[in-house]
Amino acid sequence: MKIKYDQQVDAAYLTLETAEIVDSEEVQPNVVFDYDECDRIIGIELLSVKRNIPNLLELPKLLSSITETHRNFNFPAFFNFLVKTADLNLIDNEKARQRIETAKLSLGKTPTTLRSPQDSLEFIAK
Repeated sequence: MKIKYDQQVDAAYLTLETAEIVDSEEVQPNVVFDYDECDRIIGIELLSVKRNIPNLLELPKLLSSITETHRNFNFPAFFNFLVKTADLNLIDNEKARQRIETAKLSLGKTPTTLRSPQDSLEFIAK
């Protein structure tokens, strides 16, 4: 899984597989799944990332019913991305804010969790 984040537009793209996109679907506000010709999810576009941290924490549940996609989704790397990206002042959900705040404090003590050399996090448009 590769994550690219554009800070200027506060949008991220998660590449789960490399294939041609033939269809896209907004599955919930600010979350768009991209599909290949076999109707598999190959990418996920996340809009307004900083304002949607609580909803994005639920993304693994949304993906859990899709076994081939769930296999390629690296939740620890995704969670670390959300923690690094989060602006605590923009998180209205108290439980999510506490979870992210706690993780921000401990993140400096642990490296970003990437499962393999194919997993990466890239911040762009600084």
